[in-house]
Amino acid sequence: MNILSEFILNNWFLLVCFLIVAVCYLATFMGASSGVSVQEAVEIINSETIVILDTRGEKLFNEGHISGAMLLSNSEIDSLSNEILKYKEKTVLVYCESGLSSGSFVKKLEEKGFGRVKYIKGGLVSWRQENYPIETGVV
Repeated sequence: MNILSEFILNNWFLLVCFLIVAVCYLATFMGASSGVSVQEAVEIINSETIVILDTRGEKLFNEGHISGAMLLSNSEIDSLSNEILKYKEKTVLVYCESGLSSGSFVKKLEEKGFGRVKYIKGGLVSWRQENYPIETGVV
């Protein structure tokens, strides 16, 4: 035990780095379960009736969004409207700009009783990189 404590004291920086990497890995692994690639998202869109939610805000939504998407920002999630609540039983596909905030949005929807919620890994950035169509227009 004495050797272990001496190692930790002498190599505390390596231990901290290891812990940070381990936490990031676990966070990625845990969050990956509800994420889908752009290709998987297109397959889901084409194979079933779903709801697509854009979480980026009105300005970015108007500049371009996935066809058929509805705008629902993070500030609106706590007061979900009846229009959104009626889709609890459907598959819901969520996206943001880069995919970084979609995971937390999915968890909030799951807490509200939505059972089949997925997010697009890489968000609209990945969607554009794959050259899938973007629709513009006002909410």
